[in-house]
Amino acid sequence: MSSTICRCDALPYNTGLPNTRQKAINQAVLLVFVNRKTDAGVFNSIPVGTVIDQAFLDAKTQNADESQRWYPLGFSSIQNVATERAESATVSYDTGNSAKTTQGVRTFSGIFVKAGTDVQKIIDSFKCKDIGYYAIDKCGVPVGTVATDGSLRPTPIFTGSLDTILEMGGSSDRAGGLMVSFEHDQLVKDSDLGYVAESAITGDVLNLEGLIEAVSTVSAEATTGFVVVLESLSGAFDSKVAIEGLVLADFALYNETTEASVTVTSVTEAPAGTYTFVTPAQTSADVLTLTGTATALAKNFFVEETTITIP
Repeated sequence: MSSTICRCDALPYNTGLPNTRQKAINQAVLLVFVNRKTDAGVFNSIPVGTVIDQAFLDAKTQNADESQRWYPLGFSSIQNVATERAESATVSYDTGNSAKTTQGVRTFSGIFVKAGTDVQKIIDSFKCKDIGYYAIDKCGVPVGTVATDGSLRPTPIFTGSLDTILEMGGSSDRAGGLMVSFEHDQLVKDSDLGYVAESAITGDVLNLEGLIEAVSTVSAEATTGFVVVLESLSGAFDSKVAIEGLVLADFALYNETTEASVTVTSVTEAPAGTYTFVTPAQTSADVLTLTGTATALAKNFFVEETTITIP
């Protein structure tokens, strides 16, 4: 890929096309953020020949490895989508001719109607990260950029360009919502864009949902247990929506001091979102780490890692 106008290859392509041409790329109705690379340094992508069934989608959105996870922005159907490329830069000569030197940057913008500050906080957490995105069109087709190995990678977002603006509602011409905008990396040419064949998609792409962040607050620490309140990012400042319905199998506890897993005796939820943990006796000053398990991910919850110090 190149930000220059001309192809780097020596020869042009031939101009014939088969009877079944490539389809026009449609406007996005859903965005899926993805880290461009995993923690191992491998590009995230959809490999050639992949069947996008529900098992594939669940494995992506519920992946225990956050660097490989898909983060669908399924807050609502994104509205007023605009994706435009600025005019290319040119250089002029004294003959009156001019030549294109560098392609203009493509921008993306849209609004999540009636979205609040919880949505803004989520999207803002991706700022300054090395991410890309799959644009999902109204047919449920993921659109990205085609790599040299033929796989479909998320289209790179220029680092630092992601922005959000909260639009207040309550007026005659404003429903309120969150404006989101970003720029494509300049090295991405429009001709690099590609899509997954509809025949390879059987999963419910249009209704992808991201994991719900479960924020932990710890209290009542003791040698034989502690209490954790789990809340989402949504709700009033002093009454966030509680994370309900988790059980013993949804949690894992590790003693960082002794470097050993701790088998929790019991977990009881009462009231909603408040979980009382009973554990085997731990030593004073030991540091424990509480995390969620794959079963919590399967319930669509991501339990933030929490540190507990035994008094």
